[in-house]
Amino acid sequence: MADQQDPPIRLELELSPDQPGLLEGLETWLKLGLISESQLRDLCQTQLSCELIPEFEPFSLGNEDLTDSSNPFASAEFVREPGEPENPAITDFVPEAGSSAAPSRPRRLFPPSRSTRDLPPRPATVASSSGSSAPRPPSPLNLWLNRLMTELSVVWLLGLGVFLVVLSSAVLAATQWARFNAIGQYLVLLAYTLVFWGAGIWCSRSPNLQLTAKTLRMITLLLLPLNFWAMDALGVWRASGGWLIGLLATGLLTLAALQVLRQQRGSPPEQATVLGLAYLHTGWAMGWMPILAVYGGTLASAVAAVYGQSHRHEVSPRPQGWPTVTGIVALGLLLLRALTVIEPQQWGQLGLAFGLYGATWVWLGQRRLGLPPQPGEEPGEMESVVTPNPADRWIIGLGRGLMGWGWLIAIANWLAQAFGVSALGLGLRLQSLHRFGKRRDLLIAYSIAVQMAFVGWQLVPQALRQRVMTALTTGIDGQGGGPNFALLGLSLFPYIVVMVALGDWYFRHRQPRLGRFSDGIALGSSILLTGISAFSSPVLVVNLIASTITAWVVTLRRTPLAQWRIMLTYGLGLATLIVTVDQRWPTLALARWMMVMLALAVVALGLSKALRGLWGYSAWFYGLGLSALTYTLLGAHLADSGFESRLSGLGLVIPLTLTLIGRHQASILATGIALPLTLGLPWTRLVGLGTATGLAGVNSRYHRHRLVPSLAIGYGLGFVVSGLEDLLPGFPRQAVDWCGVTLGLMVLLWATWRWLPAPSGEETSPTLTDLYRRASDGWGHTLAFGLLGVMTFMVGLVYLGWAEPQPMALVALGGFLPGLWLRYGRRSTPVTVYLAGWGLELLLAWAWAWRYDNALALAAPTLGLGALALGLSAVSQRARPQLSSPLQTLTLGYAGLALLLRVGHATAWTGWLVVGAALLVLEIGRRNQIPPVRWLALGGLSVGWYELVIYQMRQASGGAAADGLIILAGQTQPNLAAPAGGRFAIHGPVVATLGHGGGRLVKAWSADFSPGDLLLGYLSGWLASGRSA
Repeated sequence: MADQQDPPIRLELELSPDQPGLLEGLETWLKLGLISESQLRDLCQTQLSCELIPEFEPFSLGNEDLTDSSNPFASAEFVREPGEPENPAITDFVPEAGSSAAPSRPRRLFPPSRSTRDLPPRPATVASSSGSSAPRPPSPLNLWLNRLMTELSVVWLLGLGVFLVVLSSAVLAATQWARFNAIGQYLVLLAYTLVFWGAGIWCSRSPNLQLTAKTLRMITLLLLPLNFWAMDALGVWRASGGWLIGLLATGLLTLAALQVLRQQRGSPPEQATVLGLAYLHTGWAMGWMPILAVYGGTLASAVAAVYGQSHRHEVSPRPQGWPTVTGIVALGLLLLRALTVIEPQQWGQLGLAFGLYGATWVWLGQRRLGLPPQPGEEPGEMESVVTPNPADRWIIGLGRGLMGWGWLIAIANWLAQAFGVSALGLGLRLQSLHRFGKRRDLLIAYSIAVQMAFVGWQLVPQALRQRVMTALTTGIDGQGGGPNFALLGLSLFPYIVVMVALGDWYFRHRQPRLGRFSDGIALGSSILLTGISAFSSPVLVVNLIASTITAWVVTLRRTPLAQWRIMLTYGLGLATLIVTVDQRWPTLALARWMMVMLALAVVALGLSKALRGLWGYSAWFYGLGLSALTYTLLGAHLADSGFESRLSGLGLVIPLTLTLIGRHQASILATGIALPLTLGLPWTRLVGLGTATGLAGVNSRYHRHRLVPSLAIGYGLGFVVSGLEDLLPGFPRQAVDWCGVTLGLMVLLWATWRWLPAPSGEETSPTLTDLYRRASDGWGHTLAFGLLGVMTFMVGLVYLGWAEPQPMALVALGGFLPGLWLRYGRRSTPVTVYLAGWGLELLLAWAWAWRYDNALALAAPTLGLGALALGLSAVSQRARPQLSSPLQTLTLGYAGLALLLRVGHATAWTGWLVVGAALLVLEIGRRNQIPPVRWLALGGLSVGWYELVIYQMRQASGGAAADGLIILAGQTQPNLAAPAGGRFAIHGPVVATLGHGGGRLVKAWSADFSPGDLLLGYLSGWLASGRSA
C-alpha cells in the first residue's frame, strides 16, 4: 500500500462524451477503486446529463422502450443488454485487447446531449481482434457548436415568433387604443400572458414540443412583473371595479407563476422572490413606496440568491435555473421603473440598490467560475472538473458595471450608499481573489479599500472632522508647518501595513506570486505616501520612521534574504535620521552637518564589522558612501574657512575606524585623503602627520605591501619636519638650514637600513622588517638626491650673484660623503660613484664660492676632478671593473661641466681647458674603442689649439690677415702628423677635416674676417687636405 503521506496523483483526460467504451471504462475504474462513487456521480451530472421534463399527467406511449431512446428528458438508469452478466469479470485496469468484441451498444449512465435527433447518426464502432483503432470521434468543439446552434435556432425562432405576435397585436390595438379604458388596456396584456401560459402547458404534453413549451414558460415568467407594473401604472386598482379585476388577475398570475416555477424546479425562496418582486410594483402612487419597493426587492433577491446557492445539495456548473434568472430580470425591471419615477437629481438614492443588484450577478457568476470541492470528497481524491462558461464572465462584467453605475450616481450626494457599494465591491473582489488568486483582483481590491478611506472620512460628522484636523494642523504648525494634505502620508499608512501582512500570509501559504505582488503594492504605496509627506517635515519624519520599521520587519520575514531589501532598509533608516535632524535643527551649519555625517559613517562602518552576512556587507557600502560625503562636506567647510579650521582633524576619524574594524587597505586610502585636509594649522598638521604615521605603521603589519612602510616613513619624516618648524622657535633662520635637517634624516634612514637585518633569502614573501629596510633605503636615497638637487640650485644662485654662500651648505655637503660611506661602505655601486662625484663637485663649488665670484674659476678644479675620476677608473679596472664605466661617465660629466663653465669667457688659458677636456675624452674613446668619441676629442683638441693661437694673435699688433692665415696653416702640420702616431691613429682626411673645421670654428668665434679672407682660409685648408692625401 502506498504511503498515506505521498502526494496524490492527478490525472487529466480529454475524452468525448460520445466516445465508445467511455461508460464501460468508468465502471471498470469504479470497481477497481480508482475512482469513488461520488466522483463518478459528479462527473455524470456535470458532463453526461441534461434537465428532465416533469410529467404533468400520465399518458401512454405504447410499448416502446424509451430507456435508451432519443428522448433527452426520460429517466436514465443502468441498463444491461439482454444476456449480459450482471457483474462481468474485471481482468485489468483496461480491458484486454484480445477479449471479446465490445458490445455493439455501450451502456449509458445519462444521455450525452439534450436531443439526439439533432445530431448526425453515430458510426458503429467494433473493436477488432487485430487491435485496429476505432474511427476518430468528432471534435468536442464541433459537437458543442452543433448543439449550441441547434438550441439557439429553436429558442430564438420561438422567441421571434412570440415577439412578432405581440408586436402585430399592439399595432392593431393602437388604432383602437383610445376606445379602451385602463382596465381594458390592461386586460389585453393579461390575455397575452394567459395565452402564453396555456400554450406552454399544452405544448409540454407533447414530447416533440418541449423546447416550444419551455420558451412559452419563459415568456410567461417574464410577463409576470410587467403585468403588475401595468396594473399600477394604468391605475387599474383605482378604477371603478378595478380592484376586482386586480384581485382576479393577481390570482391568475400567481397560479401561473407557481405552476411554471414548480415545473422549473424552483425552490420556495425563489418562488417567493419572483412573486414578491412582481407584487412590489403595486402602490407606487405613494411617494415613499418606490424607494421601499426597490430596496425591499433588492435585499430579498440577494438573500434568496445567497440562501438558495448555499443550500443546494448538488452544485451544477450549468447556467442558473430559470427561477433565478427570472428573479434577476424582475429585479432589473423594478430598478428600471424606479429610474423612470424618481427625479434624476435623486437617483443617488438608488445607488446601493444598483450595487446590490450588480453584486448578486457578480456573486453568482463567481460561484460558477470557481466551484469549491464537493462535500464528501476525500483528501487525495480527484477534484471536480469544472469548465467555465464564457457567458459567466459576461454575467460578472454586467454585474460589475451595475455596481459601478450605482457608485457613480451615489458618490456626489449620497456618500453612505457609495460607501456601501464600495464595501460590496471589496468583498466580491476578495472572494474572487480567494477563489482564483489573480493579481489584478488584489490590486483592484486595494484600490477600492483606499477609496473607501476617502469616502469614509467624508461620512464622519463635520464637527468631529474639524476638531481632528485642528488638533493635527496645530501640531504640524508647531513643528514646521505644511499643507493639510500631507497628513495623507500618515492616515493611509495602515494600508501599507495591511498589504505587508497580507504578503506575509501569502508567502506562508506558498503563494509567492501574490506575496511578491503584495510587497510591490506596499512598496509603491510607501513611495507615494513618502512623496506626499515631503510637503511637511513633521509628517515626513513620522512617515519615514514607520516606513523604516515596516521595511525592517519585511526584510527579516522574507526568505531568502535579499540584499536590495537590506539596502532599502538601511537607506530608509539613514533618511529618517537625516530628516529628523533637519526637522529638529533646520538652521544647522555646514560644519555641524559634517559632524553628523561623520557620526553616521562611523556607525555604518561599525555595523559592517558587527553584523554578518548581507547585513554587514550592505552596511559597508553605506559606510563608504557616508565617508565620501563627510570628506566632501569637510572640504567645503575648509574652503569657506581658508583651510584653517580646528575641525580639519576630524577627517582622521574615518581611517582610524577603518583600522579598528580591520579594513586596512581602505584605511590607507582614507588616510591619504584626510591628511592633506589637516595641513592648514600647525597643531592640526602635527596631529594629522602623527596619526597618519601611526595608522600606516599599524596597517603595514596586516597589509604586507611595499608601499605601506614607505608611506609610514614618509608620514614620519613629515611629522619631524613639521615639529621642527612649529615647535622650535626661530627655526629655520635661513633656508639652507633645512639642508642640515635633510642630511640628518638621510643619515638616520641609512643607519636604520644598516641596523635592520638583511633578508636571508629563504622567505617566499618579504617580511615586515625587509619592507621597512627597503623603505628606509629608498627614502634615504630620495633625500640624498633632493639634498644635492637643492644645493645645486642654491650654488647656482650664489654664482649668479643672487645669494650669498652659507657655511651650513659646507657642513651639509661635508657630512654627505660620510653618510654615503655609511650606506655603501666598501660595496660601492654606480649610484655611489654618481652621488659621490656630485657631492664632491658641489663641495668644491661651495668652497670656491667663498673666494671666487665667477663660475670660470670653478672650471679648472672641475677638470681636475675629471682627471682624478679618469685615474680612479684606470685603477679600478682590475679591482672593481663594475666601477670603471661609471667613473668614465663621471669623467665625461666633469669635462662637459668644465666646458660649460667657461662659456662666454676667453682668456690666455681657457684654450687649455678645451685641450684638457679633449684629452680626457680622447683617452676614454681610446679605452673603449669608440671612433665617434675620438673624433669628437680631436675636434675639441683642434678647437683648443686654435683658441690658444688666435688669442695670442689678437693680442699681437701689426701684420696683415694673410700672415695670420699662414700661421694657422702651419698650425695644421702637427695635426697632419697625427696619423703617424699609433695610440691615437685616425685616418688622415678625417684629421685634416677636423683640424681645419676646428680652425674655422675658432676664427668665426674669435675674430672678424672679410669674405676674401675666409675664402683664402678655405683654400689653404683644402690644399693641406690634398697634400695629406
